Amino acid sequence: MRFPIRLLPKKEAFLYLEEDRNTERFWSGLLRDLRATGSVYGIAVDGLRARGGVAQRASFNVVSGAAVAQAKQVPLEGVIDNLESARLIQRREIGNLGECIQLHGDIFGFPDLNYLRARRLADGVLLDGLREWARRLGLASYGAISIRSDDDAPRFSTFHWDLCGPSYLTPLVSTVRGKHKPGFLVADVFCDGPLSRDHVQYFLRKTRVLRSMRSLRPFLPILLADGYEKDALLAGKSEGIIMATPRNLFGDDVARALTTLLDTLRRSAAIAAGNPDKIYELLSSLSAIEGAAGNLRGALFEMIVGYLVADIEGYSIDIGEIVHDPKDGEPAEIDVRGLKGRLECWCCECRARHPDHRIGVDEVNKWLSRVDRIYRYHRAEKRFQGHRFTFELWTTGQFDVDAIKLLKSEKAKRRKLTLEWRDGPAVRSYAQSARRKSILNALDEHYFKHPLYDGDSDKS
Repeated sequence: MRFPIRLLPKKEAFLYLEEDRNTERFWSGLLRDLRATGSVYGIAVDGLRARGGVAQRASFNVVSGAAVAQAKQVPLEGVIDNLESARLIQRREIGNLGECIQLHGDIFGFPDLNYLRARRLADGVLLDGLREWARRLGLASYGAISIRSDDDAPRFSTFHWDLCGPSYLTPLVSTVRGKHKPGFLVADVFCDGPLSRDHVQYFLRKTRVLRSMRSLRPFLPILLADGYEKDALLAGKSEGIIMATPRNLFGDDVARALTTLLDTLRRSAAIAAGNPDKIYELLSSLSAIEGAAGNLRGALFEMIVGYLVADIEGYSIDIGEIVHDPKDGEPAEIDVRGLKGRLECWCCECRARHPDHRIGVDEVNKWLSRVDRIYRYHRAEKRFQGHRFTFELWTTGQFDVDAIKLLKSEKAKRRKLTLEWRDGPAVRSYAQSARRKSILNALDEHYFKHPLYDGDSDKS
């Protein structure tokens, strides 16, 4: 049989026996031949594997190794469509992470979504660190370095990158008609590792394709990861790529803190219940990286809330649980959920905001729509039958007058569940009842008294 989706270059076809279709032998043979032929589809699959098998759409655009649009190249959208048709990947909406691309669960198994959430935050810390490092060395224009966000990734030429910025370093500057034109610094980052040779092929492909283009401005490529297997390191260096690690950029202490950070974020509920001081300690050890506190403030607040209700109310807690509304399949993320036997189910939306930030009607309405989805999910689950349901909205900021009116009105209307809310002073007052005063200190230092707090930096 001939595989119906053309994934191999030069009009080659993948042939198989009918009895092997959809077996492990079939899929491993297909991946083997995709790699052997240098197919962009195989490179995209391995790039996604380097991200743990699942990535937000902007992140997949980076690791796909596919050009947005370029002559004689399969465009990015075409790569996604064909891989989806071949059942190698699938698109899905995941909570507040938006559209994500993952390796198909029926073939590769389902990825760890806690890992995706943790890696998103750790990648943000690493990208901030790399941007600051590039600024201090003058590798790119100080205010013009862009980094990947949840929704978009910067472009240089026809490819997406995690980091991109114009550079006026002498080897990268070109002169056209008497005018200096900058080159570019481009980089991709991985907060974990080690990366294998297959994992780095997408990056090698991007640099090779660009270097084959005429009249392209000079560029300096950097790949930053926790570590590399030997053949991956040799492959990158042979292509003239800077293969960096956090240790050789930021030093041993920061590198260890970054490694610990990823593990802590993956086990946030267990850490919050057993050792809530852990992430607070990490913030201190990562203080050398500009922006680290801003990236982690949302996650830290969720862990603080989790610790408080576990300590004071006796709840067993989950953090970052993603559920789906049985009515329409829409996802919703529960920041913190507390359970008490078969009696109570308590769900909290955490909003780490500037002390002066006021939550308005629009934000409350969005929360209420999530409350409805989360409630329908729990009511449809047998294990939650007979529970009392409480939904709370906690913020380190404040609520405006109209938002309070709406909350009171909705609380009076809803008979089958309880709605509550706490502003910054109420959260602080509640924290005073906890056994660990370090939690109150953390709230004061990072939420209520932090002089450089940017209220828009929350990424929870």
